[in-house]
Amino acid sequence: VWNEFLFSKPVSASLVMAGGRVVAVAEDGKVVGFKPTPAGFEKVVEGSVGEAVFATPAVAGGKVYIRGGRHLFCFGGK
Repeated sequence: VWNEFLFSKPVSASLVMAGGRVVAVAEDGKVVGFKPTPAGFEKVVEGSVGEAVFATPAVAGGKVYIRGGRHLFCFGGK
């Protein structure tokens, strides 16, 4: 078991698993995707949606949906 600090801002949203990766979103809109392993974690993607996020992301049809303060963002293949 391991600990990792991903964000300096608060997090309201729950973590979700999508495609073998965990997606975490901070209240300031920063998004981190990582692959959990027994030895630690491997950060796969890091970015920001550019607006506040308080809702837990949804996963459907191989895509991750994040509801921001003004927009709905969709991440995933076509």
